[in-house]
Formats: sequence, C-alpha cells, structure tokens
Amino acid sequence: MLSRGKGSDKTKSKPNSRSNRAGLQFPVDRIHRLLRKGRYANQIGAGAPVFGNYLAAVMEYLAAEILELAGNAAHDNKTRIIPRHLQFAIRTDEELNELLSGVTIAQGDLFISVADEFDDVEDDDNIELEQQEDDGENFELVAAGEASGGVQKSKRITTGYMTKYERARILGTRALQISMCAPVMVELEGETDPLQIAMKELKQRKIPIIIRRFLPDHSYEDWGIDELIIIDH
Repeated sequence: MLSRGKGSDKTKSKPNSRSNRAGLQFPVDRIHRLLRKGRYANQIGAGAPVFGNYLAAVMEYLAAEILELAGNAAHDNKTRIIPRHLQFAIRTDEELNELLSGVTIAQGDLFISVADEFDDVEDDDNIELEQQEDDGENFELVAAGEASGGVQKSKRITTGYMTKYERARILGTRALQISMCAPVMVELEGETDPLQIAMKELKQRKIPIIIRRFLPDHSYEDWGIDELIIIDH
C-alpha cells in the first residue's frame, strides 16, 4: 500500500527541460522547433540546440530590459504596463531605439521628439534649437512645486516674454508628460494628439511647469507660465 501521509518519501521531480538546464525562462525547445519549422537555413544541424540556447537567452535579456524600463514608467504613473510605456521605454533608450528603430508598437501612441517637432524653429541665422542650446541658452524646466530659492520677483532682470526656445521645450516636455498619462489641465474637445493638448494648455496658461533662467552670477529666476507674455512664432 502506498503511503499518503506526511512521512511519504516521494518528492516531486523538477521538469528536466532544456530551459531549466540552461537556467532560462524562455522556452528553448519551442524556439528550436520554430527554427526548424521556419526553414531559416538549409539544415538545422547538431549545433542548432546551442544556438537555440543563445537565442533564447538574448530574447529573455531583451524582454527583461524593456519590461524593467516600462515597469518604471508604469510605477511612476501608478498604473499597469501599457503599450505606451513600452514605446517610451524603447524610444528613450539609445541602444534599444537603435535596435528596434524599424519596429512599430501597436497602440503605442505618438512619441514626441522635440528636435523632430520643431525642426522649423530657427532664428535669423538659421541656428537650430539644439545648436542654440549649446551656444548658451541657460534655462531649464522644473515642476511647479520645486520653484524656490530664486531671485525675488521685484528684482528680476530677464525679459518678460517667453522665447521661442522656451516655448518649444515646454511644448515638447509637456506633450511627453501627457503621452505618459499625466493629468490634463484643460477640458478636451476631441483632441487626442499630446502636442495639440499641450498647445491648448499653453494657450490657457495651465501648464504646471516653471522656467528657470540662469544668470551669469550663477543665480536664477523662476518664471511661471502665467507670468510670461507668449507670442506665437
């Protein structure tokens, strides 16, 4: 009679699959079978199992890298991973973006690149946005709640107008935030494009971003969107 109590010596044996032997989660056997079925070579020889292990390992590492970056974006937005987070993870990583440059993420929405969206923003000498920043456009964008320690409003010396470069940076940054599920500050009337929504927020001066302008003496002035005069360039 077989013993069914706690004293049973029988232990469950772990499956002895090629994935377990290789220490992988991805199915090595299935990948090898698909390689043979797909006829990617005239003959899948004895060395193919080793190649299957390597291919599974690379795919597992790539998936883990993308999911880690997408998971961080989802955690910041307190939501589950969605295609938009995958799009953000891939396009913001230089190596992943180069590797998957020809890949389209289904339902990944639009990824805003400031340089791409504002290539036509130039000054009289045809100096592009990135070149102008390198030449010393000293400002950065900070969250509305981080504005502190700057020059007093009564002692500001910089212009009260929003420059075209500040406008371009604000729109690009805000569009990216909206594409990452940030709360929208205006009432929508059918707009779905993050850049259009950002432009509508800027027009109504409801973007929660502060422009921090750095001065030659290393001090800075914090300007709210609602404090600046905006001219459409």
